[in-house]
Amino acid sequence: MIKNTAKLSLNKFLGINENADCVNGFSGEAVNMKNFSITENHKLKKRNGYSYIISHTDKPIYAMWYGEFNSGWLFLYVAGDRLYKYSFATTISTDLGYIGAGRAKIFSFGSYIYILNSINYYRYNGSSLAAVDGYVPTVLINSSPNGSGTNYEAVNILTVR
Repeated sequence: MIKNTAKLSLNKFLGINENADCVNGFSGEAVNMKNFSITENHKLKKRNGYSYIISHTDKPIYAMWYGEFNSGWLFLYVAGDRLYKYSFATTISTDLGYIGAGRAKIFSFGSYIYILNSINYYRYNGSSLAAVDGYVPTVLINSSPNGSGTNYEAVNILTVR
């Protein structure tokens, strides 16, 4: 049977006291705190939690990206050497194509999502995945045989070219 307990309202959260002897603590001090975050004004807010949505037991997951794209929300992830799109509505992962194995970075810029790993550089437009052929800049002009010249463009470090 549940005891009749009074509701306690705190004005400021003072932190966690994990001392084994401290059962009651001070008002505003927690002995055990799970699934909470602290807001800017020292209040507790319950976290939304988490759930498993994808499982690739045979492939490691190297990167994930979730954000607004083309007037909707998109969740992409790299598992093994493939890029996948996950649909929360159907709970189905769609294989978008090969990108190469290894850790990857996924970021959006303009009307594309870019996937960059140590081997390849790709972009996704919402329907197709394509390799990016990087721009080769002219870094020096008026070069002399000793290597001096006038700086013209910055080095493009996003591609191996």
